[in-house]
Amino acid sequence: MRLNQKLTALALSTALVFSSLPVFAQEDETAEPVRAETNIETEYKQKYKAYLEDNQIDIETPNQQVIVKLKEDVPVSLFEVQTFAISDVPQFETVSTLAEENIAVLKTNTVDALLETLNAEESVEYAQPDYKLYTSSVEIDSKQWALDNSGQIIGGNQGTDGADLNIQAAWNLTQGSQDIVIGVMDTGIDINHKSIRNNIWTNPNEAENGTDSDNNGYKDDIHGWDFVNNDNTVYDMDALDEHGTHVAGIIAGDGTNGFYGIAPNVKIMPLKVMDYQSGYTSDIIEAISYAKKMGVKVINCSFDGLDFNPALEAIRNSGILFVCASGNYGRSTNDLVTFPACFELDNVIAVSGVDNKGTIAAISTYGEPIDVSAPAMGIYSTLPD
Repeated sequence: MRLNQKLTALALSTALVFSSLPVFAQEDETAEPVRAETNIETEYKQKYKAYLEDNQIDIETPNQQVIVKLKEDVPVSLFEVQTFAISDVPQFETVSTLAEENIAVLKTNTVDALLETLNAEESVEYAQPDYKLYTSSVEIDSKQWALDNSGQIIGGNQGTDGADLNIQAAWNLTQGSQDIVIGVMDTGIDINHKSIRNNIWTNPNEAENGTDSDNNGYKDDIHGWDFVNNDNTVYDMDALDEHGTHVAGIIAGDGTNGFYGIAPNVKIMPLKVMDYQSGYTSDIIEAISYAKKMGVKVINCSFDGLDFNPALEAIRNSGILFVCASGNYGRSTNDLVTFPACFELDNVIAVSGVDNKGTIAAISTYGEPIDVSAPAMGIYSTLPD
């Protein structure tokens, strides 16, 4: 990896948690985390609720999907004609397959029964629910203290002079390069926002003509892909896509109106795997496969889940560096483990958060798997126009 790539990866690891830490209010360490909303989040929640009602969308019912990975000697293309040791196989339909990972996504009305059947099969490496993962709330402030902390007051808290990224020293070496493409695996991104539109990746081998010009399996993927809706519209509306837009600005704000991201010269590839606050594992692993195919070397993951999620180990053999939020429950990883950050893979940088005093943020997960801490509270960035 070239020097610019290494420095950009490090910069991203310190940038990730700027917007990735949700606010949780907890009464004790055994209680379930309870989310406390910021004002901006409440506004988007109201818009999201109206969107669901207007479009008669039900998000409460699980998607009733299963992810199954077959062993290497059993091609996933043959999955539907497999002869199972158990004769009474619960009914299912194949939603999609990922040949590169030897994975199939199945839909069924009997998830538990199908999981039991598949996990008893010798040809199956594992079968698991299509776990849901969650984005986090956005804490916003009007000053970029994380780039230059002079001890200013943020959110009523007096800062510590110099408790910042020392970004100018990094920029003296590099501000990134247009040759570096960062995958933002998140909600959608407002690709026409004035502060990031010049840094949105464009597929050089795709023409918007209703066909798959570059033969990568995705028609008209000019600026990435929406894996939630399976189309090329990587921005749908503000209520759904504010989180990804906020993260994109933190990484690659180009200096318009004086707002800078950590690496203002890199390109951002939108990989929409979530709407509003959550998304499914099946979309995430497809996005990883797409990014790998398109040559991405760094992916930002501002989400986490508490379920042990073997399918996310598609990360391991991807050849991509993943910058992952450590989790935001205010607890040690000895008590509560989050994924994918806590897989402890060589190509995962796990990031916890600090406040403007330079101390571990009260909401941040901390512990041995964490690689680096970065500013996390009161962060200013882009929101949909």
